[in-house]
Amino acid sequence: YGVLALLALGSLTTDGIAEMAINLAIPFMMVYLLVGFAVIHALCLDSKAGKFWLAGVYVGLFFIAPLIGMIAVFGFSDTWIHWRLRFNKAKA
Repeated sequence: YGVLALLALGSLTTDGIAEMAINLAIPFMMVYLLVGFAVIHALCLDSKAGKFWLAGVYVGLFFIAPLIGMIAVFGFSDTWIHWRLRFNKAKA
């Protein structure tokens, strides 16, 4: 919830506080980016086309900058939706 609070503070204020809040949110979002990569790896684990999609995601990171934010949101939503657990149950 801290990331959401920092992003809200950054969007609601206009002074140096907004810049500080956005800059503080970036390291916290990197944690969710790593969780998002774990979710993508869990999705592509035992699929024939999984390696292709995984390579596509990594190549897409170089050309499509907003993809980083989408992966971080995917990792943030894993807290409530438990994507990795759902993918593993579907394969079992």
